[in-house]
Amino acid sequence: MQAYTIGQAARLLGVRPDTARRWANAGRMAPHRDEGGAFGIVTAIKVGDVAAQVEIRAGLHRLVSPLPREAVEELGLDVGMEASSRVKSTNVHIDRV
Repeated sequence: MQAYTIGQAARLLGVRPDTARRWANAGRMAPHRDEGGAFGIVTAIKVGDVAAQVEIRAGLHRLVSPLPREAVEELGLDVGMEASSRVKSTNVHIDRV
């Protein structure tokens, strides 16, 4: 079965994302939350000699995480692509979708 973000589902249903969230919270839709974290769009990447900074927009949230430059290159991260993020109390992980 195809999986959609809440925003993608809202577009397919012709409603706003906040309406789709209310429907999901009210039981009108059956959401499945991936244990891997939040899905979002890469909105900015700043690459230095050793480190990089990646910004992701996931719904109303903006996540910014430092990563080794090598990790950004290995993942092939680029602005506009989908990515997932996992937030722990001490760090943020970003993966390519």
